[in-house]
Parts: sequence; C-alpha cells; structure tokens
Amino acid sequence: MSSQYDRVFGGFGSGQKFPQPQNLLFLLHYHQVTQDPQALAMVEHTLKQMVKGGIWDQIGFGFSRYTIDRRWKTPHFEKMLYDNALLLMVFTTCFQITKDPFYEEICEKLVTFIDREMTSPEGAFYSAIDADSEGVEGKYYTWDYGELFDVLDQDQRDVFAEVHGLSQRGNFEGKNIIQGIQVNLKETAQDYHISEQDLKNRLEEARETLFQIRSKRVRPHTDDKVLASWNSLMIAALARAGKVFPEKVIFKKEKKLSFS
Repeated sequence: MSSQYDRVFGGFGSGQKFPQPQNLLFLLHYHQVTQDPQALAMVEHTLKQMVKGGIWDQIGFGFSRYTIDRRWKTPHFEKMLYDNALLLMVFTTCFQITKDPFYEEICEKLVTFIDREMTSPEGAFYSAIDADSEGVEGKYYTWDYGELFDVLDQDQRDVFAEVHGLSQRGNFEGKNIIQGIQVNLKETAQDYHISEQDLKNRLEEARETLFQIRSKRVRPHTDDKVLASWNSLMIAALARAGKVFPEKVIFKKEKKLSFS
C-alpha cells in the first residue's frame, strides 16, 4: 500500500481517486497493532487532503463517490451510503487514536448530512443521491462567481472567495466547485484586520447562506432503496460514533423502524 500511496495529495494511485475507506481502516488497525507511524500518517494525510478538496461537500457536507483528478478537487458528485458509512468509521477511529478535534468535527457534520438527506421518515437509510439535476452533472453543487457576490454580504464575499480558492474563471466548466480551506487562516485574518475567530464566524455565516440558497435549487434525485447490507454499515458506523462521542446530541436520535 505504501508503494501505491500518493505522498503529495494522499490516497492511492495517480489518476482518479476513490477514498478506499476499507484500506484506510486497515491501516488504522495495522497502526494500532504495530504502532507503525507511517500507517497512521498515510491515513491522516489522506483524510485532511480529502476534506480540503471538492470530494467533501463544503456547503452541505457528505462525501462524493470519487474525483476525476488526483488532488480530490473535481468530484463525480454522486453520494453513496456505503462510502459515507465507512468514512464515518474511518474518521471516528482516527479520532480515537489521535484525539484530534478535526476528526470529531467531520464526524458530526457527516452525521448531520446523513440525518438530513439520506434518512427516511421511518429511520432507514437511502442508498444514494445522484450526481446530476435538470440533466446537468454537478448543477446543484456548483456556483457562478457573480452569484456568490450577489448573495453574500460585502464583509463575507471577498474573504470567502479567497479562503476557498474561488475565481471568475471557475474550476469546473466555468463554474466553481467550492474547495476546502486553501490558505493559512491566521495570516488571512491578519490581512483583513480581524481575529481568527471572527474570520471563522464570517466563513460559517457565508456557508449557511449558500446552503439556504442551494436548498431552493432543483435537487438531484435520491435513490430511496433501502438495502439491508448498506444500512448495516451505517448502523455500525453510527453505533461506533455514538460510543466514541457520547456527549453529541446528533448521535442520540432514536427512530422506530416501521415497514409495511
């Protein structure tokens, strides 16, 4: 696995990138048994590079199935239940080993996404969310540069564009796939003469605004099949996360399954 590892951008291989969470789980378990620091380092670098890229939905959360490039920037926008279940296991396990709050934050956001968009009224889990809407791949998830400036406040738009690497030219067919944080937040806060916490607050307010705007668009189709095997993966992932993060309300929701 080390020989296939991308030491620059994380993950495995040099073309299309799939998260391959089963490999990441193996490396975490291997590290726990052997204390090999390289195994843990490969996982941590991969997870942080993924969250920095477009494979992680920066506005509404959740992981896409794969990216067409090695940098995790341009996703195939389809979201699969099994990927997100296994990645929840990976992030939870990585937190158990490292105690890094970054992994806890992603776990909480990932469960928020699953609860909001992939959970049926009966409490079961849907299979997938399609990549396209209105016949266009990624239309729901991408943004015109001008649109961002129209909907965000003046004190948000410049800093949001800079932090997330957005431009008039775009990074996907003339539009922008919002990336993760691309700059040093402390230095950027100094450039704007605000505190780092004020900067984070502005970014979160902008994200919430964009989420509300995006929610009014035509949504991609949700594949509402309920598959026992994929549901089992998510149930196991939530059970593990609930044990590791017992204080988080989001992990404590109870729903009684009822199928006719």
